[in-house]
Amino acid sequence: MVGDYDQLLEVMNSYEISRAFMFCLDEPDRHPSFSAANDRTLAFAERSNGRLIPFVRLDLNESPIEEARRCLDAGARGIKLHPRAQKFTATDERLGPVFELAAERRVPILIHAGRGLPPIADGLRSLVERNPGAKLILAHAGIADMQALAACMRGRQGVFFDTSTWSPVDLLDFYRQIPPEQVVYASDYPYGQQPSSLLLSVKTAIQAEADSWKTFADDYEKGDTNGMSQTIPQTTKDIAAVNTACNG
Repeated sequence: MVGDYDQLLEVMNSYEISRAFMFCLDEPDRHPSFSAANDRTLAFAERSNGRLIPFVRLDLNESPIEEARRCLDAGARGIKLHPRAQKFTATDERLGPVFELAAERRVPILIHAGRGLPPIADGLRSLVERNPGAKLILAHAGIADMQALAACMRGRQGVFFDTSTWSPVDLLDFYRQIPPEQVVYASDYPYGQQPSSLLLSVKTAIQAEADSWKTFADDYEKGDTNGMSQTIPQTTKDIAAVNTACNG
Protein backbone atom coordinates (compact mmCIF):
# COMPACT_ATOMS: atom_id res chain seq x y z
CA MET A 1 0.00 0.00 0.00
CA VAL A 2 1.20 3.50 -0.90
CA GLY A 3 -0.26 6.68 0.55
CA ASP A 4 -2.54 8.73 -1.72
CA TYR A 5 -2.34 12.51 -1.40
CA ASP A 6 -5.76 13.32 -2.86
CA GLN A 7 -7.49 10.71 -0.70
CA LEU A 8 -5.87 12.05 2.45
CA LEU A 9 -6.77 15.65 1.69
CA GLU A 10 -10.34 14.61 0.85
CA VAL A 11 -10.72 13.07 4.32
CA MET A 12 -9.24 16.14 5.97
CA ASN A 13 -11.54 18.48 4.05
CA SER A 14 -14.62 16.35 4.73
CA TYR A 15 -14.11 16.48 8.49
CA GLU A 16 -12.57 19.97 8.73
CA ILE A 17 -9.17 18.68 9.87
CA SER A 18 -6.87 21.65 9.53
CA ARG A 19 -3.50 19.88 9.95
CA ALA A 20 -2.14 16.39 10.53
CA PHE A 21 1.26 14.80 10.91
CA MET A 22 1.90 11.92 8.54
CA PHE A 23 4.53 9.41 7.44
CA CYS A 24 4.83 6.67 4.89
CA LEU A 25 3.50 3.15 5.26
CA ASP A 26 5.64 0.01 4.99
CA GLU A 27 5.65 0.61 1.26
CA PRO A 28 6.79 -1.70 -1.58
CA ASP A 29 9.75 0.54 -2.49
CA ARG A 30 10.89 1.01 1.11
CA HIS A 31 14.38 -0.35 0.34
CA PRO A 32 16.82 1.20 0.75
CA SER A 33 16.23 3.29 3.89
CA PHE A 34 12.62 4.25 3.02
CA SER A 35 14.20 6.96 0.86
CA ALA A 36 11.65 6.88 -1.98
CA ALA A 37 8.72 6.71 0.42
CA ASN A 38 10.15 9.50 2.58
CA ASP A 39 10.59 11.63 -0.51
CA ARG A 40 6.88 11.18 -1.29
CA THR A 41 6.04 12.20 2.26
CA LEU A 42 8.11 15.36 1.94
CA ALA A 43 6.58 16.13 -1.47
CA PHE A 44 3.05 15.69 -0.10
CA ALA A 45 3.87 18.02 2.78
CA GLU A 46 5.22 20.72 0.48
CA ARG A 47 2.21 20.39 -1.81
CA SER A 48 -0.20 20.78 1.13
CA ASN A 49 1.05 24.26 2.09
CA GLY A 50 1.57 23.33 5.72
CA ARG A 51 -1.47 21.12 6.31
CA LEU A 52 0.54 17.90 6.29
CA ILE A 53 3.43 17.74 8.75
CA PRO A 54 5.99 15.14 7.61
CA PHE A 55 7.77 12.55 9.73
CA VAL A 56 10.72 10.56 8.38
CA ARG A 57 10.38 6.79 8.68
CA LEU A 58 13.52 4.83 9.48
CA ASP A 59 14.81 1.28 9.09
CA LEU A 60 17.55 0.58 11.63
CA ASN A 61 19.11 -1.88 9.18
CA GLU A 62 19.56 0.71 6.42
CA SER A 63 21.49 3.90 7.27
CA PRO A 64 18.93 5.31 9.72
CA ILE A 65 20.95 8.30 10.92
CA GLU A 66 21.95 9.37 7.41
CA GLU A 67 18.34 9.09 6.22
CA ALA A 68 17.04 10.93 9.26
CA ARG A 69 19.47 13.80 8.78
CA ARG A 70 18.69 14.00 5.07
CA CYS A 71 14.95 14.24 5.65
CA LEU A 72 15.13 16.52 8.68
CA ASP A 73 17.30 18.88 6.63
CA ALA A 74 14.62 18.74 3.93
CA GLY A 75 11.81 19.69 6.31
CA ALA A 76 10.71 16.57 8.22
CA ARG A 77 9.36 17.47 11.66
CA GLY A 78 9.58 14.12 13.43
CA ILE A 79 10.80 10.52 13.28
CA LYS A 80 8.69 7.38 12.87
CA LEU A 81 9.87 3.96 14.13
CA HIS A 82 8.07 0.63 13.76
CA PRO A 83 9.82 -2.15 15.70
CA ARG A 84 7.47 -4.90 14.55
CA ALA A 85 7.61 -4.11 10.84
CA GLN A 86 11.36 -3.46 10.82
CA LYS A 87 12.10 -6.29 13.26
CA PHE A 88 13.93 -4.67 16.15
CA THR A 89 13.32 -4.44 19.90
CA ALA A 90 13.20 -1.54 22.33
CA THR A 91 16.58 -2.60 23.70
CA ASP A 92 18.32 -2.44 20.31
CA GLU A 93 21.53 -0.45 20.73
CA ARG A 94 20.98 1.23 17.36
CA LEU A 95 18.11 3.21 18.88
CA GLY A 96 20.51 5.25 21.00
CA PRO A 97 21.83 7.43 18.16
CA VAL A 98 18.27 7.95 16.87
CA PHE A 99 17.16 9.32 20.25
CA GLU A 100 20.30 11.43 20.45
CA LEU A 101 19.54 12.94 17.05
CA ALA A 102 15.92 13.61 18.00
CA ALA A 103 17.08 15.45 21.11
CA GLU A 104 19.65 17.41 19.09
CA ARG A 105 17.11 18.44 16.45
CA ARG A 106 14.26 18.88 18.96
CA VAL A 107 11.87 16.65 17.04
CA PRO A 108 9.56 13.94 18.45
CA ILE A 109 9.90 10.21 17.89
CA LEU A 110 6.66 8.35 17.21
CA ILE A 111 7.08 4.63 17.89
CA HIS A 112 4.68 1.77 17.29
CA ALA A 113 3.58 0.51 20.71
CA GLY A 114 0.61 -1.60 19.64
CA ARG A 115 -0.03 -5.30 19.28
CA GLY A 116 2.62 -7.79 18.24
CA LEU A 117 5.55 -6.67 20.40
CA PRO A 118 7.44 -8.12 23.35
CA PRO A 119 7.64 -5.92 26.48
CA ILE A 120 9.00 -2.49 25.55
CA ALA A 121 8.71 -0.38 28.70
CA ASP A 122 12.15 -0.97 30.20
CA GLY A 123 13.99 -0.35 26.94
CA LEU A 124 12.12 2.87 26.18
CA ARG A 125 12.44 4.11 29.75
CA SER A 126 16.20 3.68 29.53
CA LEU A 127 16.32 5.58 26.22
CA VAL A 128 14.35 8.59 27.47
CA GLU A 129 16.35 8.70 30.69
CA ARG A 130 19.61 8.77 28.72
CA ASN A 131 18.21 11.38 26.32
CA PRO A 132 16.07 13.77 28.39
CA GLY A 133 15.78 16.20 25.51
CA ALA A 134 14.05 13.65 23.27
CA LYS A 135 10.26 13.72 23.03
CA LEU A 136 8.55 10.35 22.61
CA ILE A 137 5.03 9.54 21.38
CA LEU A 138 3.86 6.00 22.11
CA ALA A 139 1.39 5.01 19.40
CA HIS A 140 -1.76 2.92 19.88
CA ALA A 141 -2.13 3.91 23.55
CA GLY A 142 0.91 1.81 24.41
CA ILE A 143 -1.24 -1.33 24.52
CA ALA A 144 1.74 -3.58 23.77
CA ASP A 145 2.93 -3.05 27.35
CA MET A 146 0.39 -0.62 28.82
CA GLN A 147 0.64 -1.37 32.52
CA ALA A 148 4.43 -1.24 32.56
CA LEU A 149 4.52 1.83 30.30
CA ALA A 150 2.02 3.63 32.52
CA ALA A 151 4.08 2.79 35.59
CA CYS A 152 7.35 4.19 34.22
CA MET A 153 6.12 6.93 31.85
CA ARG A 154 3.16 8.41 33.69
CA GLY A 155 4.00 12.01 34.55
CA ARG A 156 7.29 11.91 32.66
CA GLN A 157 7.95 15.18 30.82
CA GLY A 158 8.28 14.83 27.06
CA VAL A 159 6.48 11.46 26.82
CA PHE A 160 3.04 11.22 25.23
CA PHE A 161 0.61 8.47 24.26
CA ASP A 162 -1.66 8.62 21.22
CA THR A 163 -5.21 7.24 21.05
CA SER A 164 -5.00 5.25 17.80
CA THR A 165 -6.42 1.94 18.92
CA TRP A 166 -9.61 0.26 17.78
CA SER A 167 -10.88 -1.23 21.04
CA PRO A 168 -12.98 0.89 23.41
CA VAL A 169 -11.96 -1.44 26.22
CA ASP A 170 -8.30 -0.63 25.60
CA LEU A 171 -9.02 3.10 25.57
CA LEU A 172 -11.07 2.99 28.78
CA ASP A 173 -8.20 1.20 30.49
CA PHE A 174 -5.74 3.68 28.97
CA TYR A 175 -7.59 6.82 30.10
CA ARG A 176 -7.68 5.53 33.66
CA GLN A 177 -3.91 5.12 33.77
CA ILE A 178 -2.50 8.07 31.80
CA PRO A 179 -2.78 11.77 32.77
CA PRO A 180 -4.66 13.85 30.16
CA GLU A 181 -1.70 16.15 29.58
CA GLN A 182 0.13 13.14 28.11
CA VAL A 183 -2.67 12.15 25.72
CA VAL A 184 -2.70 13.18 22.05
CA TYR A 185 -5.28 12.19 19.47
CA ALA A 186 -4.30 10.07 16.46
CA SER A 187 -6.35 8.16 13.90
CA ASP A 188 -3.87 5.66 12.38
CA TYR A 189 -5.28 6.43 8.93
CA PRO A 190 -6.04 4.57 6.66
CA TYR A 191 -6.88 1.93 9.26
CA GLY A 192 -8.68 4.33 11.55
CA GLN A 193 -11.41 6.06 9.54
CA GLN A 194 -13.37 9.22 10.31
CA PRO A 195 -15.64 9.97 12.04
CA SER A 196 -15.47 6.65 13.91
CA SER A 197 -11.86 7.15 15.07
CA LEU A 198 -12.52 10.53 16.68
CA LEU A 199 -15.87 9.45 18.13
CA LEU A 200 -14.28 6.39 19.74
CA SER A 201 -11.57 8.51 21.37
CA VAL A 202 -14.01 11.14 22.65
CA LYS A 203 -16.77 8.81 23.85
CA THR A 204 -14.41 6.56 25.78
CA ALA A 205 -12.76 9.62 27.35
CA ILE A 206 -16.18 10.86 28.51
CA GLN A 207 -17.05 7.42 29.88
CA ALA A 208 -13.71 7.14 31.70
CA GLU A 209 -14.35 10.56 33.30
CA ALA A 210 -17.85 9.49 34.36
CA ASP A 211 -16.47 6.28 35.84
CA SER A 212 -13.89 8.31 37.78
CA TRP A 213 -16.63 10.51 39.25
CA LYS A 214 -18.63 7.45 40.28
CA THR A 215 -15.61 5.92 42.02
CA PHE A 216 -14.96 9.26 43.73
CA ALA A 217 -18.57 9.43 44.90
CA ASP A 218 -18.47 5.86 46.18
CA ASP A 219 -15.31 6.62 48.16
CA TYR A 220 -16.96 9.76 49.54
CA GLU A 221 -19.98 7.77 50.71
CA LYS A 222 -17.66 5.30 52.45
CA GLY A 223 -15.58 8.10 53.98
CA ASP A 224 -12.47 6.77 52.22
CA THR A 225 -10.45 9.98 51.91
CA ASN A 226 -7.37 8.11 50.71
CA GLY A 227 -9.35 6.56 47.88
CA MET A 228 -10.89 9.93 47.05
CA SER A 229 -7.46 11.52 46.62
CA GLN A 230 -6.44 8.77 44.20
CA THR A 231 -9.63 8.70 42.11
CA ILE A 232 -10.70 12.35 41.92
CA PRO A 233 -11.38 13.10 38.25
CA GLN A 234 -9.19 15.50 36.32
CA THR A 235 -10.55 19.05 36.29
CA THR A 236 -11.07 21.35 33.34
CA LYS A 237 -7.67 22.88 34.11
CA ASP A 238 -6.16 19.76 32.58
CA ILE A 239 -7.72 20.61 29.23
CA ALA A 240 -5.38 23.59 29.00
CA ALA A 241 -2.47 21.29 29.81
CA VAL A 242 -3.47 18.96 26.97
CA ASN A 243 -3.62 21.84 24.52
CA THR A 244 -0.20 23.08 25.66
CA ALA A 245 1.34 19.62 25.27
CA CYS A 246 -0.12 19.16 21.79
CA ASN A 247 0.78 22.61 20.49
CA GLY A 248 4.06 23.26 22.34
